[in-house]
Amino acid sequence: MRYISVIMIVAILAGCGSPPDTPATVITGKAARAAVVYLKDGLGHEVTTNTSPDGIYVLNTNGLQKPMILKAVYSNASTHFAVSGGNTGTVNIDSLSTGLLSIAVVGVNLLELYLTIKIEVLTLIVKVVDALKAAL
Repeated sequence: MRYISVIMIVAILAGCGSPPDTPATVITGKAARAAVVYLKDGLGHEVTTNTSPDGIYVLNTNGLQKPMILKAVYSNASTHFAVSGGNTGTVNIDSLSTGLLSIAVVGVNLLELYLTIKIEVLTLIVKVVDALKAAL
């Protein structure tokens, strides 16, 4: 009888477990209040969200191909950009990230880059931006 009780408890507890490990794949960060944040992966798939009142955004990147480029469009129509080599982590989209990206792709219009990005080009850009960040 004692063994039956233990087996029943184990069976009940096994049914109460959490779902299988499916780690959340999100990119989060800070942009500005009243911004719309767009993310495009290396294959051209795009997701979007609005920032919270304090400028925080969270984008689900599940199923998207890294690397990624992000764009924040503000209520006054100004735009900032950033890149990410992964599909998780924190990426702030601000004047610093835009400046680093501008240095990495000297002479290229960032909006045009966002609209026409290719995975091979984006991979190289991420490496240059990461090197620039490391040099700061």
